[in-house]
Amino acid sequence: MIPLKTNEIERIQKKFNDTLNELKFRRITLDSVVKLGEEIKQGCSREGHSNVNL
Repeated sequence: MIPLKTNEIERIQKKFNDTLNELKFRRITLDSVVKLGEEIKQGCSREGHSNVNL
C-alpha cells in the first residue's frame, strides 16, 4: 500500500465531506417532498377525493 501525502488526504477528506453534505441536503429535500405529498393526500381526502395517487 502506498502512503498518501497530507494534501491528498485533505483533498479526499474534503471531497468526502462535500459528498456527505450533499447527501444530507438531498435527504432533507426528499423528506420535504414526502411530507408535502402526505399533506396533499390529507387535504384531498378532507375534500372527498378518495383516489389520489402521488
